[in-house]
Amino acid sequence: RFDMGNSPLVHYVLTDLIESGKLDSHVNSMRALYEKKCEVLIRSLLDHCSPYIDLSEPQGGYFLWVKSKKVSSDSLVRAAAAEGLIFPTGSVFFVDKSLDKFHFRLAFTRATCEHLTEAGKRLRNAFERVLD
Repeated sequence: RFDMGNSPLVHYVLTDLIESGKLDSHVNSMRALYEKKCEVLIRSLLDHCSPYIDLSEPQGGYFLWVKSKKVSSDSLVRAAAAEGLIFPTGSVFFVDKSLDKFHFRLAFTRATCEHLTEAGKRLRNAFERVLD
């Protein structure tokens, strides 16, 4: 038998939610929370990084895909790490990594709204670091 990353704890919690009839309300509350977090991140990025990025509001999910207008995502990821902001380039999600040089993916579900508000400032600092 090979355990490929399925947590028994998650299975027990999910079973409890289903058996208690609370799964739908939990899913709805998580959707509302993730929507709020996504909106906070988008607002922060637009407030601080508009000259540097293009983005579209997602219809759902756990990530925000952003396109850098001025620098490669590789150089941006390195500069952002120096600002304490860690995220992957879009190219890591392609079999042929040369297909994308400017997109990056930001996760918003685990971060607090305070951190998401701060993310735009840190990303702007990373852009400025690369462009200087």
